[in-house]
Amino acid sequence: MLEIQRVRNFTLYESPIIKWLFFFVAALMIIIPVGIFFYPPIILAWKYLPGYFVVAYLIAGFSNNSFAVTAHGFYVINPNYPFKKFRHSPNFKIKNIRIDQTGTFWWLFFPMGQFGGNCNYVEITTIEGQRHKFLCAGLDLDAFDENDTEETLDTLHDNLKRKNIPVQFNFS
Repeated sequence: MLEIQRVRNFTLYESPIIKWLFFFVAALMIIIPVGIFFYPPIILAWKYLPGYFVVAYLIAGFSNNSFAVTAHGFYVINPNYPFKKFRHSPNFKIKNIRIDQTGTFWWLFFPMGQFGGNCNYVEITTIEGQRHKFLCAGLDLDAFDENDTEETLDTLHDNLKRKNIPVQFNFS
C-alpha cells in the first residue's frame, strides 16, 4: 500500500495477520484432536467452525494495524479486508502519540487464537485535539531474540522520539 501511494524511505512496523492465522491453526490442531479424544460429541460442533473462523478473522483483521514512519509523516495501514485503511498524519500535525495496551479485547483473543493477553495500541492526538486509536495486536514489545516481527513497539517508540514527536510509552 505504501508503494502504491509512492511513499519512499519509510520504516515499517508491521502487525501481520499471518501471526494470528498461525496461532489459530495451531490451536485447532491441538484442541480438536484432544477434544475428540476426550469428548467425542465435539464432532457435532464442526458445523460451527466456519462461522467461528469468520468472526475470528474479523476481530483479527480489525486489530492488526501496521505503521510506517518517514522523515515527514506517520502512516497507519490496515491491508486486511474489509478494514482496509491508509491514513497519513504529517509530523507537524501530531501533538503526541501514546503506545499502550488495553484489556478491552483480551478475552476474545485467547479463543480466537491470539495468545498473550492484552492488545497493544497506538493512539495519535493531533494539534486539533482529535484522537485516533489503532489496535496492533501482532506488533509486540522487544523480546530480544524472540520477536515475531523485525520491528517492534520499542523501535517504533525510539524512531518517533528521534523525529521529535512526543511519545508516551506506557509499558513497564
